Amino acid sequence: MKHFFILCLVLSLAACGSTSEIKNVKGENNLNLSSYENAVVLDFSDGTKKSNTPAFVGKNFADRIAANISEQGVFKKVSRTPLTEKCVIISGAVTKYAEGSAGLRLLIGFGAGSSHFDADVKIADSESNAELGEIVVDKNSWALGGIMASGQTPDTFMNEAAKKIAKEIASAKKYTHEEITSK
Repeated sequence: MKHFFILCLVLSLAACGSTSEIKNVKGENNLNLSSYENAVVLDFSDGTKKSNTPAFVGKNFADRIAANISEQGVFKKVSRTPLTEKCVIISGAVTKYAEGSAGLRLLIGFGAGSSHFDADVKIADSESNAELGEIVVDKNSWALGGIMASGQTPDTFMNEAAKKIAKEIASAKKYTHEEITSK
């Protein structure tokens, strides 16, 4: 019974969709951020087709990313406002946001009441404004419904995505020359 409970708990936290690995502008998985001492995370814009994302979402997502990057401890400073010194800038747009209906996900499933959170995350150089890389977030509730799907919200998707983004940024910051040339 204990193992069944743990399995249910793990599955309830799992969502469909993904957060991609960090890709450089050539679409390769070898972005090198080792020359950057600081990072800035800007509020995300509303990139939905109907511009109907709640106002708090872009700031909230950026706050979560900044907090998770800070926890990684790979930058001297992680700021939510622009800095004067050279830094990497993390920004982007929320491209889909839907709270859905937990009741419909619980009782009906099959996509009824689905929740979604999608975003395009851009990584850029502060001095040249050149885009260095990107991460794509594509999260949605489990289509089959039930208890697992009813607990999946854009809020949980933002947390999962922010953690993955921070890990990807930290990995790119720690690159050495040998690691880059071996890929």
